[in-house]
Amino acid sequence: FLHKQQIKQQTNMKLKIYLLLSVLCFQATCLASTDNEEKTTNRISWEGAISGDAWRTEFSYHYMLSPYYGFGGSIGRIQGLEDFSGGDGWLVDEDSQRPSHLYLAPSIHFDLPSIVKIGKIGIGLYAEPGLMLTIPHERINYEDHSMPYPKREDRHMSSNGGNWAFFNVKAGLNIHVHKNLCFTVGYNFSTFDINTTRRTMKYNNKSIEPLLPAKENLHEITVSLVGYF
Repeated sequence: FLHKQQIKQQTNMKLKIYLLLSVLCFQATCLASTDNEEKTTNRISWEGAISGDAWRTEFSYHYMLSPYYGFGGSIGRIQGLEDFSGGDGWLVDEDSQRPSHLYLAPSIHFDLPSIVKIGKIGIGLYAEPGLMLTIPHERINYEDHSMPYPKREDRHMSSNGGNWAFFNVKAGLNIHVHKNLCFTVGYNFSTFDINTTRRTMKYNNKSIEPLLPAKENLHEITVSLVGYF
């Protein structure tokens, strides 16, 4: 019953996201067809993000087909905030306690016109649906305590398993301080699981997944510095 409820909630969330994207695409197309403003074709940004489970930083580039939408992507790194110490008979090395991943993120970016102006500062909305593509490989170094001291050994476990493609969507406020410069504050939702590769690892032929935090979607607060040229 709980599983059915979760599937229903996920389906409703996807429908809401698709509806939002359809509205954004329609509005951006209408705006582009009537736009007479000076156009900029390149958008670059540096973004930092934080959630309860991880921090993330990325650099992105989008080619803007109009002032209101464009295509591009990002390259970034995400690292967990929770330490994983290991299990019965083995202790994870300090440099392996927090999972870390590099990723690529192709996306579509939407910028809507300013809805509020305070002097020369304009405040508008943005949205950015896309994918998060990771390298499905990770290694954990650990000390095996199953043997009495001093016969303990340094070992490692690794895996190329787990999911590698995840859906994510960003949305928030554009704060334009200049025609070629703005700041953003927003929210990012992603199906990304920072322990996806670790869930496929085994110690003594037993999965370590029961020792890991439960799988949850990623919810982040984001800030970024954006330039247009």
